[in-house]
Amino acid sequence: RPRDWSSDVCSSDLLPPRTLVMRRNGGPWTIEASPNATLLPDNGLGAVTCRGADKCVAVGWNSSGANDAHTLIERWNGTRWELQATPNVRGADLNLLGGISCPTATRCWAVGYWVAPGRVRPLVLRGDGSDWSIVPVPAMPDASVLLDVRCPVAGTCFAVGARFVDDQLRTFAARFDAVAWRPVSTPNRPGVDQELRAISCPTAAWCLAVGVASDGGEGQHTLALRRNGAGWALLPSPNAPGSDVSELNGISCPAVDDCMAVGAAIGATGWQPFAARRRAGAWSTAIPPVAAGAVDAGLSGVACRAGPICAAVGARSDGDIWRSYITQYG
Repeated sequence: RPRDWSSDVCSSDLLPPRTLVMRRNGGPWTIEASPNATLLPDNGLGAVTCRGADKCVAVGWNSSGANDAHTLIERWNGTRWELQATPNVRGADLNLLGGISCPTATRCWAVGYWVAPGRVRPLVLRGDGSDWSIVPVPAMPDASVLLDVRCPVAGTCFAVGARFVDDQLRTFAARFDAVAWRPVSTPNRPGVDQELRAISCPTAAWCLAVGVASDGGEGQHTLALRRNGAGWALLPSPNAPGSDVSELNGISCPAVDDCMAVGAAIGATGWQPFAARRRAGAWSTAIPPVAAGAVDAGLSGVACRAGPICAAVGARSDGDIWRSYITQYG
């Protein structure tokens, strides 16, 4: 049958903020019980990776809702989600995790950033299957953050984000080469603020990273960088038709040059979900459906397998309450 996006299939709203995990095992989406850290009142999970039906890790933060936050990591063992003990940078007010990748059962990398008075630095945590530790990254510059990470093989990982250079936000990327994490050179569009929000690497030689570029006014456009061998290069990327404000927040590539990216764009009535598929060197775009009554909606992440068959997650609002939003492709 023709492949297309389906309407959202599960929703929930939680106030005050608590962790939310949904699971699909051949049938409908269901809400799974997930624990919350108790040190501070607000909890959130922003990324998840699974090596099988009984091996998942999710990362996020535990916050007061003000200017303090601690790292948060949970692990799924096939039966239940469990909190993991995680370290934080001493003296930092904010410790935030936004990306996770586990190339083996005993090696995971979580990335984010920490904030202390006058400093913003990348944060990298390494997991061995049971314990987590902070990995020093002295080669990475100040005023930089990491937002996502992918490890196509055990000894090779790539992370992306942004950094401030001369009062302008620029793309930022780093690589783990089995020895240490080091920053790598990335191109930028001239004269605009830009950041990379997500990355997918089906092989160690090929990656696609996406994000957003803003001119400081009302214009905001999608951004894509491709790694094909040794370095990164800008790749033309589409915006939602008729929209001056488009962004890409998540990407999944089940194969080289076969990717699905998702995000949001401002349409005629408000924010709407946006998807862009790249296949064999060409992009196509779509506006996934959302439940009736939604005033605003957007997508923050996507996971695909060959086909592709994809599930994308985000949020939608009826003008009063934001609720979870899931849509499927294929």
